[in-house]
Amino acid sequence: MDCAIPLALPIVNCTKKDTRIEHLLDEAEQHGLCAIAADDNQRRRLGFRVEHGELVNPHPGLYIRVDVWNGLNPTKRKRAMVRVLARIHLDRVFAAESAVCMFDLEQPYDIHPEHELTIASPSRSGIHVFAKTGFIKRTLYVPNMQAMSINGVRVTSLARTLFDCARLLPFECMLPIADSAAKAGFDMASLTQFPTTRFDETNRIARLLTYTGSSQVSV
Repeated sequence: MDCAIPLALPIVNCTKKDTRIEHLLDEAEQHGLCAIAADDNQRRRLGFRVEHGELVNPHPGLYIRVDVWNGLNPTKRKRAMVRVLARIHLDRVFAAESAVCMFDLEQPYDIHPEHELTIASPSRSGIHVFAKTGFIKRTLYVPNMQAMSINGVRVTSLARTLFDCARLLPFECMLPIADSAAKAGFDMASLTQFPTTRFDETNRIARLLTYTGSSQVSV
């Protein structure tokens, strides 16, 4: 008579954490950064955890734990992306709202939508949308670029950053930034050194200079 012999099958713990991935995430988050996959294997493992709701993938190739991401305000989220991307792309210069997040200025959270970044270019403007994630990378034409470095991140000068924000952002979002810069001693009149390309941009700059420092503004 045949007797069925039970097989001792190994029990696989599908929830076991990969210590290398955990170390990668810990190291990045301790420095206020998103993590970067070191190779395709790590990228697959990180992607698996994104699919299962453990990680956020705010930018192609960048990863961070959901609870950590949820604990950051929009400015710090943008900064976490910008700072790590600056380590990957050493020649990249961030502009507009992606530059202003690096300055110690008051700034409305509304100017930092998720899944968007703006970089400066000496030759052209444009928009690239990543098909898989929908992430938007804007390229902003900045002639005669004079970049500066803040904590290892190359950004447009404060004057140029404020100028670009002033011509691109809604007035009600830009005014607190301008007020904060003026209180810190920045001469807002220096924004007029940059040429505007459209009449409405000229009006935006003029209106901002008129109302910066005013406590009561009708918007």
